[in-house]
Amino acid sequence: MYLFALALPFAGLLWVMVIKLFMGGNIYRNNVTPGVYPKWSRMHLRTWCIGRLQVTVLAPLRAMLRSAPIKAYVLRRLGATVGDNLQCAHNVEFSGPLDLLSIEDNVAIQTGAYIHMSRWMGQELHIGPVHLESGCKIGIRAGVANHVTVGRGTWITPLTPILSDVGPEEMWEGAPARFSGRFTKLKRTANSCRYPFWLLETLNILMQIFLDFWLLVAPTAAVTWFAATFIPGRETELAGEYFMITPLHEIVWHMGLYTFITTWITVILISVLGCLFLRCTAASPGLYPSRGLKAALLMYRQKKMNQIQRLWTWTITGQYLRALAGVRYTRVGASECDVMFDLVPEITSADSQVFWSHGGYTNMLDYGAEHLKLRRLDMPANFFSGNNCVAESGHFPTNFLLGVSTPGNDIQFRRQMQSRLGEPITVAGNPPVKFASANFEAENEAHRLPSLPLFLARVLMNDIFNRGILHVANVLVYVVLYTILLRFDTHRVISAFMALILAEVILVVSCVATKKFLVGSKWGSAHSTPFWSWRHFTYFFAQDCFFAWCRVPLVISAGTVISNIILRWMGCQIGKRTILTLPMQASDWNAVSFGNDCFIGGVLQFHTLENMMLKVKLTDIQDGSAVNFGATIMGGAVIAPKTTLLPLSMVLKEMHLPSATYEGSPTEPVIGVQR
Repeated sequence: MYLFALALPFAGLLWVMVIKLFMGGNIYRNNVTPGVYPKWSRMHLRTWCIGRLQVTVLAPLRAMLRSAPIKAYVLRRLGATVGDNLQCAHNVEFSGPLDLLSIEDNVAIQTGAYIHMSRWMGQELHIGPVHLESGCKIGIRAGVANHVTVGRGTWITPLTPILSDVGPEEMWEGAPARFSGRFTKLKRTANSCRYPFWLLETLNILMQIFLDFWLLVAPTAAVTWFAATFIPGRETELAGEYFMITPLHEIVWHMGLYTFITTWITVILISVLGCLFLRCTAASPGLYPSRGLKAALLMYRQKKMNQIQRLWTWTITGQYLRALAGVRYTRVGASECDVMFDLVPEITSADSQVFWSHGGYTNMLDYGAEHLKLRRLDMPANFFSGNNCVAESGHFPTNFLLGVSTPGNDIQFRRQMQSRLGEPITVAGNPPVKFASANFEAENEAHRLPSLPLFLARVLMNDIFNRGILHVANVLVYVVLYTILLRFDTHRVISAFMALILAEVILVVSCVATKKFLVGSKWGSAHSTPFWSWRHFTYFFAQDCFFAWCRVPLVISAGTVISNIILRWMGCQIGKRTILTLPMQASDWNAVSFGNDCFIGGVLQFHTLENMMLKVKLTDIQDGSAVNFGATIMGGAVIAPKTTLLPLSMVLKEMHLPSATYEGSPTEPVIGVQR
């Protein structure tokens, strides 16, 4: 099974190449002509189909192996022109026909970057080529749009959108992008590895397979074998007889017990083993050749830490696992830590009253085409990082709030004193703009400790039930439906297929019922609740059900109007012919109001945590508006009809935008050209 999973990306690649042969007459190229095309045109639908095919190959590859040559090989087979030594992060978002992408030698594309050969202007789809010249570097969450050439050796800083050509050896930052100076790479004294590159890459792949086997496959198999002793069905000679003769309630009980024991213990075991592995393979800050085994191990460790954080998110157990992996907490459990991508635990320190929002990033492991730089990250007391922010590295100041979709580093904001706390600082936008800030210490003193029942409820819902049952409910539902269909003398293959479809329908309906019961049809349109409250925990628990039970149909139908049906059931107000490229983001259901003929491809951040209060407010995006990739929209915003938000712009809370085209972070009407 594990070997089959390793071969899955390449099998998918072969299948996609065959489909492309029938669609365009070429197994590599899509033969798409750059231009401007109306919504719902044949080219629009063809571009969507091409994108779905590309995702079916790149998504499993991202999950299985992290290898620069393999990634470059797959991109070439999908139509892109790729030179030597492409260092591309595993979760870079490619959109549009890849045969319009040209990448020269020694290019680095960092985590979460957007490389889009298409974007929307109102109701029109613009398609064009992207050319990345030798030695350029695309930073974390930065974006490059269609009809753009990035010059040789140019550095695009984090969260910076490039919408027109930029010259060689330049540095661009901010939104809209601004030329901030010349950029020349230093000649490093660190030598690259002396061994043949093919040998090092072979050892890298074998190392990843070996580590994945002992950290994931072997523990899972051991727990499954142990838990099988709880299944009475093994006493029968054939599993089919067990499902035919055993009472249905006994099957549900036995399978429920089996899945809970298997899933929860497996998650605990692989998480502890992963954290011990991270702790025992700690690295020191410094410079590492990109093509060396040490760099490969660093990248693998980074991937492993991301997996553990995704499993445990903001749970209490997750904080202790981070400490086990090597994160230096002043006091374990005194902070609220969600997912911060690309964290390197052994050189990360966090004081008490630190808060990481979900989906933030750090650039501690700053990698280029030739070398990786590993740097420390120190988050002192009362440090708060917002969703989709980039806390690069260094010693940040105390009483510091880094806003949503905002980059920050210790060159701009650095701790001045160690002996006492600094003045409160709140920044948002790109480049960061300072806003009025509350007194964090006074707020912390005003907060009361949660009651014991509330604390235990959080642990029960998030640490135990969520990890043990929520994500395997589809298995239980499938087994029950399969058993019922077998007892109606339905053929086994037909029973399996029908049970698969019906299971997804039942899970979606169950999610809708859970949301109606726990959240209601109105809460979240303009409401707030304390962080430590039943309302907060039940609201996020309903969101967890949504992410677990509606993921499959929403991922399959992403970019189509079919996903709107499920979102409307959940309480979203979505008009006709509106497209969401990432429908899972519409999880603040009662705060979603989209008009007709909209295109939503950005980051939807309709809830915020301020002063330890969860606040959710209705956001209204009116008819004919287009929100491009990376654009962030916060709660309470009102966007007038026929408005276009250009890539990586940001609409702050309560902003009202008249009909126009907007860019920038915070956003403003487009005036002039990029330079």
